[in-house]
Amino acid sequence: MRTGRITDHPSWNHLPESAEPIAQPVDWRDSIPRTLAERGERNVLAYGNGRTYGDVCLNPDNLILPTRGLNRVLAYDRERGVITAEAGLTFRELLALIMKDGWFPPVTPGTSHLTLGGAIANDVHGKDHPTAGTFGRHISELELHRSDRPAPMRCSARENADLFAATIGGLGLTGLIGAATFPLQRIPGPMIETRTRRGDCIAMFAEPADPAFPHRVAWLDASAPGDESGRGLFSEGRFIAGKGRTEMGRSFSTPWLPSRLLGPRLLGALSRLFYLKPFRGSESVGFEPFFYPLDRIDDWGRAYGRAGFYQHQSLIPAAAGPEPVRALLRTRREYQQSSFVTVLKDYGDLTSPGLLSFPQAGLSLAMDVPNLGERTLRLLDALDEIVVAAGGRINPAKDARMSPATFRAGFPRLAEFSHLVDPAFSSGFWRRMHAA
Repeated sequence: MRTGRITDHPSWNHLPESAEPIAQPVDWRDSIPRTLAERGERNVLAYGNGRTYGDVCLNPDNLILPTRGLNRVLAYDRERGVITAEAGLTFRELLALIMKDGWFPPVTPGTSHLTLGGAIANDVHGKDHPTAGTFGRHISELELHRSDRPAPMRCSARENADLFAATIGGLGLTGLIGAATFPLQRIPGPMIETRTRRGDCIAMFAEPADPAFPHRVAWLDASAPGDESGRGLFSEGRFIAGKGRTEMGRSFSTPWLPSRLLGPRLLGALSRLFYLKPFRGSESVGFEPFFYPLDRIDDWGRAYGRAGFYQHQSLIPAAAGPEPVRALLRTRREYQQSSFVTVLKDYGDLTSPGLLSFPQAGLSLAMDVPNLGERTLRLLDALDEIVVAAGGRINPAKDARMSPATFRAGFPRLAEFSHLVDPAFSSGFWRRMHAA
């Protein structure tokens, strides 16, 4: 049995502080049943590439099973565009295989460093949710290893459908995903035609979408005064024919920066400069800077300092209208805290099979907030109140501090899901949601 300690903080935003787990890497799928049987009294949790925020991927003082060794492609139909791969394969590794053949994942998150298992467990979405839905919508079959079953289970919408629905968006709590099968999307080339506008992005999302440009995202200016909340840069994109790089570029490292530098004045000034920068209204760019703009920087979270940062990603349902989104932005400003990475996306009506899937029709606002101590926590609680009052929810994959009541309010199928959790699997997040 090969074991070791995960050093430093294994969650992406370096929060919360937690006791280190015991790590037992899993490199072969046929070893998983034995690993689960030999866990002793400890509970377990699969761990991919550590790209989720908060404690969804943490299991303090217990056992984690790093799965990056499970990175094999088991089947790849280049003609039909169907692939079966192990759960530890990252999107970056997947892209290196399929892009040269004219294929792209059916849905991609905002980083290529996420594993397929992590993408399923958190049911990730992309900039094209209204037309493509979540990643979980495209999984045709997955292999699930549970502690209460002697052999891996095949799960799909037709076979073990209850566990299939629980595992998609199930935060890694229903067992260990060994492999998955899903279709790819055909693309005309690796280049993206983009259109960018400056202005009120919340209002722009209310305009009829252009089906020719399915990928839509907005970066919001954190320096905007209250009466201009929602202003930013609104971008649309689509794949186009033509030559371009199909390989991912190299990245560079980021040093730790002092946390005290990241006050609202500095971040506000940087946001205003970014908002006012010259740009082309229409241009062609490579797929990497469009889909994965921060992947060129290794551990960009270090820019927030060793105190870490919180991401608050909320979903405001369409029925609530855009005003709660503006209220979130105004509230952040009232608490005198800034957020350079402030991203707005719209979700459509395509539902996910996942019981705990985060997206639903509406607007999603994500804000990265430096950890400045108690005042940051008070801000986040105030933001939660706005979201709950609007009938919305907070993304568990981006959370490090929401209350159990906020979690329950946002996910009405939680009780149904809880009955399907593997008895040996747990996480810091799950225990926090069930704390007395």
